[in-house]
Amino acid sequence: MKTEKFNDLYRNYSERIYNYALWLTRNRDACNDILQVVFIRLWSNIATFLHSEDGLEYWLYRVTRNACLDHFRTCSRFTRVRLKYAREAHLSTQVNHEEKLVWNKLDKLNEKERSILYLRFHTGHTLKEVAEILKMNSGQVRVIACRALKKIRKHCAKDLP
Repeated sequence: MKTEKFNDLYRNYSERIYNYALWLTRNRDACNDILQVVFIRLWSNIATFLHSEDGLEYWLYRVTRNACLDHFRTCSRFTRVRLKYAREAHLSTQVNHEEKLVWNKLDKLNEKERSILYLRFHTGHTLKEVAEILKMNSGQVRVIACRALKKIRKHCAKDLP
């Protein structure tokens, strides 16, 4: 039963967790490692969620965010610079100018701002849910989201013709 439940949870949540990690790290290789870390932690705590998935999604997002932070801490400065240039080269071949502009502006946001925008606008969580996931109060989340959107708008307005 434990294995079946874990397999169901993996099928239901792996894509969302992978996309969240990709949003934060912008690195597909790191996302695969982070996904593995998250589901190893889930396996270790599966007894908690065997009979009910209450709070599981929030828990998975928190574990993913922490795994991303761990990744950033262990990633050397050289690796970050190398990944930035690799990402820029990848973006230039696959997306149009406006999309590239927005992705570059998102890179200028800090991890907390990117997390909030992802959870709020990409996954559709409410401000209250985002606050619960990130263990913040909803007022802080609202202010950070507004400031991050203003930053993006301001920088994009400068760069668009």
